[in-house]
Amino acid sequence: EKVNPPKIRYLTKTEESRIISALCQRDKGLRDRRARYVEWQSRRNHRKQRQELYSNEDYPDHITPIVMLAYHTGFDIGDIFDLHWKHIDFANNQVRTIRNNTSHKTDNPQPVVVPMSPTVKGTLEQWGSQHGMTGRVFKSPVTGGRLDNISKAWRSLLKVAELNDFRFKDLRHTFGSWLAIEGVDILQIR
Repeated sequence: EKVNPPKIRYLTKTEESRIISALCQRDKGLRDRRARYVEWQSRRNHRKQRQELYSNEDYPDHITPIVMLAYHTGFDIGDIFDLHWKHIDFANNQVRTIRNNTSHKTDNPQPVVVPMSPTVKGTLEQWGSQHGMTGRVFKSPVTGGRLDNISKAWRSLLKVAELNDFRFKDLRHTFGSWLAIEGVDILQIR
């Protein structure tokens, strides 16, 4: 008997709209900050390499694409950090990868095929057009290697969205819970 059973939490539709709104607000703030910096550079005829403005379709950083990918695929954060462009099959609308937290990974790794929704496909296409489609999908902006932490941005996002007691892993629970609520067979969700 478990004394402290694991807590299962998923987003309600109202909470979903708040987190998406918080992501849009965050991206707009980053675009505006970039625009102010570019304007400052041009006024001072600064000699540093000029930065480009973000378009309204561009993602100013990796947080929104990561959250959208987790929310619409059910991937854990480690799965997303380890995702390579070779795992993305745009022609068949699939992501083929090996999940991190599986018991069979070390002995007999089995690929997992996850269908890409139009939202996931659009997000990955836009991110790829901005950053290229080679190597890791999400690279560390500091080292260019494996991204390994988004906790500061995640906590800030939750605060803006006014979500209490919600972990990144709960996006996975949200994905599965809403599929079950919509009547998808439990084996298919698995």
